[in-house]
This record gives sequence, C-alpha cells and structure tokens, in this order.
Amino acid sequence: MLQRMNRIVVLLSLCVAAILAGCSKQPRTVGERVREEIVAKTVTQRGITLDKNATPKQVVFAFLRAVKDDFEAGDDRIAREAAFDLQLDLCAADHIYERSTRQNFKRNRAVQRIVWRWTPILAHYVGDFPESLADADTRMLKRTPTHAAAEPEQWQNVVLELADPSGDANASVLSLFRLVRENGYWRVLQVGYVKSARHLRKKNNT
Repeated sequence: MLQRMNRIVVLLSLCVAAILAGCSKQPRTVGERVREEIVAKTVTQRGITLDKNATPKQVVFAFLRAVKDDFEAGDDRIAREAAFDLQLDLCAADHIYERSTRQNFKRNRAVQRIVWRWTPILAHYVGDFPESLADADTRMLKRTPTHAAAEPEQWQNVVLELADPSGDANASVLSLFRLVRENGYWRVLQVGYVKSARHLRKKNNT
C-alpha cells in the first residue's frame, strides 16, 4: 500500500510542478545562484534549533515556515533567496542527488533545481500552515514507511492535512513529507500529496 502511495506522491508532485511552471510567464530569478555548500548541519530558525535531536515534525514545521516566507516575500528577491537558503538547509541533499535524474548537473545545482519546485507545489495552501510547534505537533501525523519498518530511526513520513483557501472542506488535501536521516539529522527528501491517509495508523506519532 505504501509503495502505491509513493507512486501517487511522485506523480502528484510532478504534475503540480509542471502545471505551475507552465502557467508562469515570469522568468525564474530566485535560486539561480549555485550555493557553495548544501549539507545537513545544525541551523536555528525563529529560535528553533534544528540539530540532531530535532524531530521530523519540528523539521517539517520549520521547512513550511521557510516556504511561507518565500511565498509571502513576493518580488523581494533578497528575502526570497534567504527563505530558499533555509529550505536548502533542511533538505536531504545527498539523498536527493542520489535519486536525481539530473546527475548531468553538478550536485548542488541539481539539488537546487529540485528544492526550488517545492514552494510552488505547496504555495496554494500557505494560509493553513501550522502557526506554532504546538499546532504542528497536534495536526501532523508521523509514520514509519513500510519499506523502512526495520529502520524507523532512518526514514519517516509526516502527513499534514491542509485546507483549501476556498473554504470548501471537500477540497482539503493531505500533504506528505518524506524525511531521511542525513549525517545524523532529519532532513526533507520529498514533498507531495496523497489521496487518503485512512491506511495510516496513528502510531509512532511523536
């Protein structure tokens, strides 16, 4: 079942990214500068220290705050670059590159091209992102992927229901964040959506 969910996540992520990219008539101006270093390390965001003891939920919360900052920065390129830096700090760069189809690019450029798509994928729902760690802890569901049942300290999924801005309860979506341990830190590997979480049991949810 989880393998099927993985395929859904990939397909929905790619479809949303493609649609948004096709609709945009403005040239991409943010994220073009290739960073010299993209590596898992301790970072602090809004007083939250994301070190090796940080939980998957804390990392996803901080990542969503960076996405929201990126979106709300509008045409402020400096603010958007700063928000993008935070997203890169929280991504699993080594694992992303290993799975990338862009290995003809150098590592950091390939990673940036993938992470750059994550804000457009999530931007429609920024109004319902958790506003606090307490809110995130209540709303997020953490689940060990089936393929990694023997490695719960290496892989985790975090699922978060997000309301549509229209207010239509039937239009809400389930966002899914795949996290992996990289250099001892929980970091985001994949962002997407799932059709249903009814098969996700509420266990291992800390």
